[in-house]
Parts: sequence; structure tokens; C-alpha cells
Amino acid sequence: MKFTLNNDHQQDRLMNSLLTGLMLFILLFLSFDLLFKSEQIGLSYATMSTTLFGDEEAYLDPLPFTSLLEIIHADTFFAMMILLTLGAVYGRVGHTKRARVILINITMVSALLSIITPLLAYYYSPLFIWFWLFSLLLWHAGAIAMSLISLWRLQHP
Repeated sequence: MKFTLNNDHQQDRLMNSLLTGLMLFILLFLSFDLLFKSEQIGLSYATMSTTLFGDEEAYLDPLPFTSLLEIIHADTFFAMMILLTLGAVYGRVGHTKRARVILINITMVSALLSIITPLLAYYYSPLFIWFWLFSLLLWHAGAIAMSLISLWRLQHP
């Protein structure tokens, strides 16, 4: 991760191209992750609740706990890797230090909440589905914003 050591990415054309490609792949991943989540668990309270708890009238079984753990396990790994690399790039090319700190922290906290809240909804209360939905969308929005800002700043120093 040479870009974490060298702040002068504009002088190194190869590094600038690599970081631009990385930002494009992160945007692609985040877009497909939302599409995947939409198909797998849904992106509304009703669909997430039906996925998690089932629906007796529609003869839909609840999500098995092991499947929920698989989702959480994969989300933890991918969120960690995306936020590590994205935070390192955005931390170097973002606007003011205060704006960088705020956006990175909001995105990381919401990613962490999107990993924890499914378990809280499963064990304690379906009301946590609202927090799950909000944090999931917020962390994706924050990561997409960091990616787009980084792309812009890489191309227009």
C-alpha cells in the first residue's frame, strides 16, 4: 500500500492510475453489494422482516441462524477491506482534515452498526431492522461518496 506512505500521488502516474482503478472497482463492488442485498434480504423494512422472521401466511420460512451468521461474516470481511483501502486513499486526497475525519468515522460506525444490528433484530426486537436498514444504506452512501470524491481529486488535483 505505497499510497499510504507517499502523499504525492500526482507525480507518480502509475500510482494515480492504480488508485483510479481501485476507486472504480470499489464503486462497482458497492453497487453490486446493494443489488445483492436487495435480492438476498431486501432493502425495506417489510422485506427484511420477512427474510429474517419468515411469513406464515405466505409459507416463507425464517432465515436460519447459520445463514444470518454467513451474511454477517462476509459483510464483516468486505466492509473491513473496503473501508481500510478507501479510508487510506480518501484520507490522502480528500478535502479538509475535518471533513475527512467526519466522513470516514460516520461511514465506519454505520458499517459496524450494519453488521451488529441484524443480530439485535434477530434476538431482541424487530425494531432493530430500521437501524439495520438505515446503517446499511448510510455506510454504502458514505463509501460511495468517499469513492467519488477520491476519483474526482485524483483526476483534478
